[in-house]
Amino acid sequence: MAASNQYVGLVIVSDTHRWFCRSLPFGDIVIHCGDSEWGVSGLEAWASNLPHQRKFVIPQNMDCRLKEQTKGYTNVTYLQDKEIEVSWLKIYGSPWTPKFVGEFQVEDEKRAHAVWNRMPTDVDVLITHEPTKGILDVTSRGMSIGDSALLEKACTVRSRVHCLGHVHKSYRTLNEEHTLFCNAAVFNHYPPIVVDVPMNKTQPPRIAS
Repeated sequence: MAASNQYVGLVIVSDTHRWFCRSLPFGDIVIHCGDSEWGVSGLEAWASNLPHQRKFVIPQNMDCRLKEQTKGYTNVTYLQDKEIEVSWLKIYGSPWTPKFVGEFQVEDEKRAHAVWNRMPTDVDVLITHEPTKGILDVTSRGMSIGDSALLEKACTVRSRVHCLGHVHKSYRTLNEEHTLFCNAAVFNHYPPIVVDVPMNKTQPPRIAS
C-alpha cells in the first residue's frame, strides 16, 4: 500500500444509516461494517469521493437494497461470505446476524454455525456486522446480543483485527487475546476508528493517534 510498506491503515465505520461521512481520516483501506442504507448508487457515489486506495463494504439487516444488487460496483468491493487479499492482508467479510429485523438473518444456532463455518481460517481482518457474544455487544438496555457461533469461529480463526458494528452503545475498541476488536457503530455520534496493521505479524495492530 502507498502509505507505508510496513503497515496498512484501516479506516473503519459502521451503522451510518444514510448519513454520508464525506470526510474520513487518512488511511489505505476504508471498511464499512454494514447498515449504510444507501443502496448501490449511494455507496458508489460515497466511495468515488474518497481518496483511500480500497473500500470494502458488507451489507446488513437495514440494507435490503444491497441484497438484490450484489453486482455493479466499481468504486467499492462488496463482501458477502468472501475473502480477498490486498497486499499481504487477507480480508473476509460476512453480513449475517442472529434473527433480528430485516435482511441477512440466521434463524437458529445450527444455521449460524453453518454460515460461520464458511469462513477460512487464515484471516487477518474479519468484517462482520454482528459482534461476537460477550465482546462489544451490550445494548443500551444492558443486553448482551452477540453471536455465540461467531465467537466460537472467531476464537479458532484469531484474526488480527475484527471490524464490526450493529450495537451503537458499544462503540469502542478492545484487545482480546490475539485480536483487536473494533465496534465502529458511528451513527453520527462517534469518529471512525483508525487502525494500523503492521506487516510483521508478530507485532499487534495499533490504534492510530
